[in-house]
Amino acid sequence: MKLLQHIEIEGFRSLSQAKLQNLGRHTALVGKNSSGKSNVLRALNLFFNQESAPGVPLDFDRDLHFRPSRKQKKRISVAVDFTLPEKFNFRQGLEHLKKLGTEFRIRKVWELDRLQTTVRAEVTSNGKSRVDAEQVAREFLSLVVFRYIPNRTVPAEMLRDESQAVAGAIFKKLRDANKAADVLKGLSESAEKLLVSTATALRVAGAPLTEPNIATASTLGEMLSMTGFQAKGLNGAVVRDEDWGAGHQAFFLLNLLREIDTDYSRQFGWRQACVWAVEEPESGLHHELQTRLAQQLMDWTDDAKRRLQIITTTHSPVVAMSADRGYWVEIGETSTDLRPCEIVELVRAAENRGVSPYLHPALAFPFHPVVLVEGPIDESVLNHVARLVGRGQLRFMSLPSMDEDEPGAGIDSIINYVKRNKEVISRRQVEAPLIVLADWDVSGEKLKRIGSAFGDAASRLVLQQDENLANPALGKSFRGIERYYPERIIRAAHDAGEIAVAFPVGAAWSVSADELSRSKNRLMLRLMQTHDIEELSHLVGLVEQCYRASVSSANEQLELLSRAKHAPGRPRTRTTTIQ
Repeated sequence: MKLLQHIEIEGFRSLSQAKLQNLGRHTALVGKNSSGKSNVLRALNLFFNQESAPGVPLDFDRDLHFRPSRKQKKRISVAVDFTLPEKFNFRQGLEHLKKLGTEFRIRKVWELDRLQTTVRAEVTSNGKSRVDAEQVAREFLSLVVFRYIPNRTVPAEMLRDESQAVAGAIFKKLRDANKAADVLKGLSESAEKLLVSTATALRVAGAPLTEPNIATASTLGEMLSMTGFQAKGLNGAVVRDEDWGAGHQAFFLLNLLREIDTDYSRQFGWRQACVWAVEEPESGLHHELQTRLAQQLMDWTDDAKRRLQIITTTHSPVVAMSADRGYWVEIGETSTDLRPCEIVELVRAAENRGVSPYLHPALAFPFHPVVLVEGPIDESVLNHVARLVGRGQLRFMSLPSMDEDEPGAGIDSIINYVKRNKEVISRRQVEAPLIVLADWDVSGEKLKRIGSAFGDAASRLVLQQDENLANPALGKSFRGIERYYPERIIRAAHDAGEIAVAFPVGAAWSVSADELSRSKNRLMLRLMQTHDIEELSHLVGLVEQCYRASVSSANEQLELLSRAKHAPGRPRTRTTTIQ
């Protein structure tokens, strides 16, 4: 979900004038310690919750960016541009908020004058300022859950702090328990139901803990106090939450908070969306657990029903790669600077400047299939088409884009790269393989050389552009991906004098090698302005060819697991095919 679109912060701590534009579902802030990353989260907490940190009110002596002259007021400003997601509803009594439209801005200003702090709100919608801004801002923000999770949070303590919310969720699940014993039994069973998905996540993550439950009351007198959480250890003994490993505490915390914050039927006042500001969620988690959490962050923010948007500060390349928007954060001469970055560029910057550990480029985008193509034009064109047809999970990349130490492109460079890095490539997750897509005119001998690095997986992961999918109007002189372009693109470029093409009657169009090479970039620019899927059908075919290869690996893995379960002495289970 994308609820917050743009943020502007003025005069708060290290942020003199900071802007974050076009936020993603999950936005990652990456930079060195004390660069000001967390100040963005604190400013948002001030905007939503009137506190710079949980339980910490605004203090101008600490939170003001600079010390103005006596004639100037001490002033802090935070503005947020909102875009309402689908299914955002206004409860009874707040229908008048619909007049805001789907896009609007709320700005809050804090001023200190003669030791007195004043707060005012400004609301702009449809290009006009609202005269009832204070009331509108308060009513709208009451529909949004904003949670700030600082890095130094003790998970077990925060879980207990949420006991009231957990208790409400349990009682909501409680049904037909009229007697005291039935109430207590139902309380425990309802607590177990609440944690079903969280228990599954804990098990999949490999934690040596099973059947997590809430330490609920044993008598009716204890019902109003939740005393913590517990789980069973490997020996079957009960382990209280304070004795869990710190990493699994943190992992459990985020999973449980997600259940509480995004089940809007339980929210007081009928909340409609949730925004998390999380400092370094990878803290205390080993690499595998980081990877699983990063995958969950992607899944959670992609879930339209949950309507969750996340902003994280991180030093982890894995967490950064789970984001769809990134900012490099550093201290400038007088204040914090925030620079928007593509995710790959962000991870490289963090590695080069010692902020995060090295991640081999062949392991880039660990949650997405990566398709290695022969050049940057193929990369741009196929990513454009993939987004149009809903296959954005595929990441088409040329070699220089994936690994900045590899300046060369083309099939020979790819052959050398995959041979040198075959062991690293083999460590990619089965559901996110590295696939090679060679041009339609690459020789069989070169395909075999690539395949030798993939071993048994070569038939699935080493592809050649299917010549049967090419545009039949374009002859073989259109070497490379241009043979899959629509005729309109070629004709328009010819008429504009950008390329000289021969149009023989009754035969395929042709072009000289020099003309095609000279015009590749201009043809690409024309194609990138085309959004008609039917017109791009030949290129859509190539995207689908790669998509089928990406899911075939996962399906094969499921089949292998199924065979293992079907071995003598094991019960039969059903295998689900990925579509």
